[in-house]
Amino acid sequence: MIRVFLHAPFETRVRLAIEEYDLADEPAAMALVRKIDEQRAEFVRRITGRNWSDATLYDASLNTALTGLDRAVDLIVDLVGRHTGSSS
Repeated sequence: MIRVFLHAPFETRVRLAIEEYDLADEPAAMALVRKIDEQRAEFVRRITGRNWSDATLYDASLNTALTGLDRAVDLIVDLVGRHTGSSS
């Protein structure tokens, strides 16, 4: 199993939320991103008892603002292929 933490600056995630969820205003997108962050943090805390930003929980961390989502997927697929011994 490979555990990957995908992250991006708050502003980048707000812009993505506006695009992906067709939100008309930035405050609504900001509230949505904060709510999703809280839900994810609680999920990880419930499962592991640790903070979701604890780097020791993950095998890799990618800033999707730098890589873009498509490149992040490519990198993860390559990482999994190398881990499992399969070629891509």
